[in-house]
Amino acid sequence: MALFDSVAAGYGRRTEYDEQVFERLAQALPLDASRTVLDIATGTGAGAVAAGLSPFAKRVYAFDQSANMLAAAARRPNIDYILHDLNLAPFAAPEVCDHVVIGRAIQHL
Repeated sequence: MALFDSVAAGYGRRTEYDEQVFERLAQALPLDASRTVLDIATGTGAGAVAAGLSPFAKRVYAFDQSANMLAAAARRPNIDYILHDLNLAPFAAPEVCDHVVIGRAIQHL
């Protein structure tokens, strides 16, 4: 989507989540090295859910409809970034995911 492609460069300047949010979320879910997470509408991953939960999970599948957002995303060895627009078609992760999360994007769906 053109709107999100055009704001991707400045997206990293958003206020980041406090690191304790991810520690507490990982405990509450619970997450461990055997669990997978699906992050819907991940954005750039800067201060986002995918990067924050990745230390606690085996794999994070993070998708977004904006190629520019994904190009600017924080790279981690266990995060797979996938270009997909959930508004156009259902999403099927490469494997069954234990948890599904969404950060600051629920209003766009």
